[in-house]
Amino acid sequence: MIWSVNSEVIVIVSDGKGKVELVFDKGDLKTVNGDFNSLNDKLTVLVKGS
Repeated sequence: MIWSVNSEVIVIVSDGKGKVELVFDKGDLKTVNGDFNSLNDKLTVLVKGS
């Protein structure tokens, strides 16, 4: 659940070895750090709103 799209939201997707970080600002994707193709099958997703 994301409380507000009027602020920055960071989404981190990790397989325990590698990670991909997505930064959204006011609902728009601003940056992507990492490569989804490098991740394995079992993923953990963390969402942080500021």
